[in-house]
Amino acid sequence: MFRKLLPSNVNIIDGNAGTTRNLKRILAEMDSLDEGSGKITFYNSSIEVKDETEIKKYSRLFERLNDIE
Repeated sequence: MFRKLLPSNVNIIDGNAGTTRNLKRILAEMDSLDEGSGKITFYNSSIEVKDETEIKKYSRLFERLNDIE
């Protein structure tokens, strides 16, 4: 999406892959790769989203991200 908005001479650097690899490494070191509740908590400006309508909106956006990958 940003590529469509920005001129072609602007470089876009996406650090997501490196961030997820580092998180996986940290969790492996802690022997915690298979632990957790599987629950997703959404935050907006460091505040936990608790309104059910907002949670549904974020959930739909999250599902759209899964469809992209």
